[in-house]
Amino acid sequence: MANDGPTIRGAALAVLGATGDLAQRKLYPAIASLARRDRLPERFALIGTARTLMSEADFRDLVHEAAAQAGPDSLAALRDHDITYHYVDGSCDTPKTFERLAAMLATCDRDHGTAANRVFYLATVPQVFRAAIEGLGAAGLADAPAGGSSRVVIATPFGHALASARALD
Repeated sequence: MANDGPTIRGAALAVLGATGDLAQRKLYPAIASLARRDRLPERFALIGTARTLMSEADFRDLVHEAAAQAGPDSLAALRDHDITYHYVDGSCDTPKTFERLAAMLATCDRDHGTAANRVFYLATVPQVFRAAIEGLGAAGLADAPAGGSSRVVIATPFGHALASARALD
C-alpha cells in the first residue's frame, strides 16, 4: 500500500490512562502493528500518563508485554524502531501532571527529534475527558509550537447520550 501523505519524521504520543485496559488491550498492540508495517515516524516517543506509580522501564515493559499479545513479531518490531519511552505519573485533575507532561514533551522535542508533533490519546473513562482536555489547555499543550501539530484522540464512548456528547464537544 503506497503512502501518498506527507512523511512525519518525528512525533510523540501521550497516552492518558496509560496503564488501563483500553491502552493495554487495544492501543499498544496497534502501535506494535504500525511498527511491524513500518508506519511509525522515524523518531517516536511514547509517553504514558496515569495515576499508577512506575518507572519508565516499567512502562516500557508494560507496553512490550501488551504488544507481545499481538504476536511474537510485534514485540520485535517495537524493539527494532527508534522508540523512546517516558512515564509521567499523576491525575488528570492535577495541573502539576500536565506541567510535567509539557516538560517531558519539550524534552522529547529537543532530545529525540519529535518536532512538536503531538497526539494526546485519552484512554480514560469519559468522566475524565473534560478535566484532561482542560488540563492540556491550561498547560499550553492544546496549541502546538510553530512547525508542529497537536491532536486529541478520544476513546469512545464520547458521552452517554446526545446531550453529554454535545457538552464534551
